[in-house]
Amino acid sequence: LVTDEANSPHNVDFDLYFGNSYKSGTIKITDRNGDVVKTIDLKSGDKGVKSFEWDGKDSNGKYVDDGTYKITADYTTTNNESKTTKLGLYPVSSVKFDKGEAYVKLGNNYVKLSDIKEVEG
Repeated sequence: LVTDEANSPHNVDFDLYFGNSYKSGTIKITDRNGDVVKTIDLKSGDKGVKSFEWDGKDSNGKYVDDGTYKITADYTTTNNESKTTKLGLYPVSSVKFDKGEAYVKLGNNYVKLSDIKEVEG
């Protein structure tokens, strides 16, 4: 969602995992119909988890409606390979236990193991 509890628009912070260093690319934010509402150009960067901010606006500068949005990035590696990554696709970087509950670190956040729905190899 792109509004807070007071129904005020706000910036959306998100992380993406890049498995390779990259020299360029584009982040695409799409609505539930698959229509691109915003693109953000990527500058070069090292592999790893990178943090980004979306202002909650579409390409015309208008705030988008509350809803579910998909975030993907198409990028070119420093070896000229074309790659894609998406929000929610992270390597597990650590596991911790707190009060009998298992948590895995995905990106910059810990998530309860019981909340994970799918793991890809």
